[in-house]
Amino acid sequence: MFNLVEITASGPVVCLDDEGKPLEYSTGAMAAQAAIKLAADKGVKVQPRRVSNDAWKLREAARFDNGTYIPLPWSGEDWFLQGNVTDHYAHLSTEGKAMIAYTPDADKGAADLQTRVKAGKYLTEFYGHILDAPTIARLATEFAERFEDNELQFAETADDIEHVYVNGPRSCMSHSPSDYSSPIHPVRVYAAGDLQVAYLERDGDITARCIVWPSKKRFGRIYGDETRLWSLLEKQGYKTGDMRGARLSRVLHNNRYVVPYVDCCSRAEDDGKHLILGSGSISLGETVGLAGYNYSCDSCGDGMHQDDAYYCEEVDGYHCEDCHNNLTIYCERLEQTRLAEGSQQVTTTGYRGALTQQTWCERAVERYAFRCDVTDEWFDISLGVEMSGSCEGETWSRQAFEDGGFVCEGGGGYYSLADLVTLDDRSQWSQEHFEVYGTEVDGIFYRSEDAPIDAKPYHCDSEAQFELEVA
Repeated sequence: MFNLVEITASGPVVCLDDEGKPLEYSTGAMAAQAAIKLAADKGVKVQPRRVSNDAWKLREAARFDNGTYIPLPWSGEDWFLQGNVTDHYAHLSTEGKAMIAYTPDADKGAADLQTRVKAGKYLTEFYGHILDAPTIARLATEFAERFEDNELQFAETADDIEHVYVNGPRSCMSHSPSDYSSPIHPVRVYAAGDLQVAYLERDGDITARCIVWPSKKRFGRIYGDETRLWSLLEKQGYKTGDMRGARLSRVLHNNRYVVPYVDCCSRAEDDGKHLILGSGSISLGETVGLAGYNYSCDSCGDGMHQDDAYYCEEVDGYHCEDCHNNLTIYCERLEQTRLAEGSQQVTTTGYRGALTQQTWCERAVERYAFRCDVTDEWFDISLGVEMSGSCEGETWSRQAFEDGGFVCEGGGGYYSLADLVTLDDRSQWSQEHFEVYGTEVDGIFYRSEDAPIDAKPYHCDSEAQFELEVA
């Protein structure tokens, strides 16, 4: 909101309407037009001024004191204070689970309206210039883990174990039963009495799983949301460990054992009733559901041994080394082997802040990179600048911004040099900020309050136009 003030010898005086209330305008442009007319009607100098109302700040601060608001877990960290967003009064949302609530501006503050977002979005928007993307991802995960309601569940029966694998995080054992050479889904043999599958389910989706040995409080490799599941298992006394000695169901098909790919053990032995993990002649490194199975490359058709087969969750089938290398890349952002299609060379921050180029897969590019609207090259999102003014909606790399942009010292924001207005005191303002708060006199640009008393508003191109607008 904006008021009009009359500039008098004793200082500025707020202009009132016929009812004695301050004249108010929703935008600076409307206030500037009204100031011109009022100045002409009264023969005095009138200026628009932004309405200042800080009462809401006292209200928000009091809510921390009386316990209504719970501070964010990073509120005392140096990097958090460097963000200079203290007027946000950011706190743990009182409504949404694991959400951050904050006051985005003074108008919302006066109306007692807060914006609620996830931790990752808040940190990226307001601390992306301080924290890199991996750090933000870690902090967001820790925040969610701390404040979300996550329930640790266990699948014990063969049906439940198969359900968790088929409907949970992807892996070589998460396909449907028809994709395997075994007559049943190979993970069903875990249901022999010793092992279970621990998992997390959020909003109907299974987000994490791992094999556990409840009687020995051991758990194996975690697939999916590792941070949350690991934490919940540790809280129940579980520790990482192998499954040597645990039993699998003994199921034969065409004289071959039905077995899954087992992360924690490579061999098993047959005791006549069960398969015992740990040692023996039965290989547990196959991914087709049967032990001792040979493969052919699904790309070139060449035969290969199980030990020479390559698998990538984004590439259908199994491939020889040459075909695997042609189809995949190692994504340096996700630190995983991913599909080569859609990969990009991305500029990111390396050792001691030096810029370096990495190969990122399509998924990493979509989540953590942007294409600079100036150079058309890909960059880590931590190296991006959201532009305003004539380049509104564009994202520039920091290097491109340093070469062709500036920060408006009047109202903030990132602008192209094409929008630059340099004031008489060498301050750099954007064109749109100057149109509201600036004045041009004889080719020199001033803050409106610093301009000569007979100055015309900036948008008046000539004395004749000024007289016309006043009339």
